[in-house]
Amino acid sequence: MRYRTEAQLLNPTKKNWALYKSLARQIEEIVNKHGLTVIKTEYNIELFVKSIIFETNNVSEIDIYLFAFEVGNFLGHHKLNINIISNIEVLPTVKKIKYVIKLVDSTPAKWAKFVASESDVQKFAEEVNIVRENVVYNHEDYRLSLQVEYPDNKSRENLNCKVTSYMNKKGLDQKIVEAIEFKDYSDDIIDLPFYNANKLINQAELSLDKLSHM
Repeated sequence: MRYRTEAQLLNPTKKNWALYKSLARQIEEIVNKHGLTVIKTEYNIELFVKSIIFETNNVSEIDIYLFAFEVGNFLGHHKLNINIISNIEVLPTVKKIKYVIKLVDSTPAKWAKFVASESDVQKFAEEVNIVRENVVYNHEDYRLSLQVEYPDNKSRENLNCKVTSYMNKKGLDQKIVEAIEFKDYSDDIIDLPFYNANKLINQAELSLDKLSHM
């Protein structure tokens, strides 16, 4: 599962904000030790907020708690304090499948027909809003590799049936030798929750006022 956590540095100064950012690698090492993987990190200087997206890699809630506790202790040793202002699950935007398809009993003539069918298969996919990407025909072992994004299972089944029927009419027999499903996420980090926004802006204005007098 993937989460986005946003933490605000308390009582920020130019010095401790720079220190907080400089400790990113050590914090990431703590994250990795507990079976988590950092996907993306962003800093908001106006609100003194660090946003981090990480994957749990099927770890337990206890591991997540221990990770948070250890990070808090680590920052405490550096006389830094943070406040977790949000922690929400980031849902996948789309589901994709990586396919490797082999042409059975292939001959040069059959392979040529198979490759020439690409434009028709692409048209079939577009008709049901299916996206085919990274389409590569390997001429040495008569295999096709591609990545497919499906809006739903029904459209996937309809496309598979249509392509199979189309290939059969051409005397071509294809076999799926590998299918790996994975989730794709948006790179965007959502804005801070509205219920925290005004409070954070007020705090940031006070912090910036302090910084301006240093």
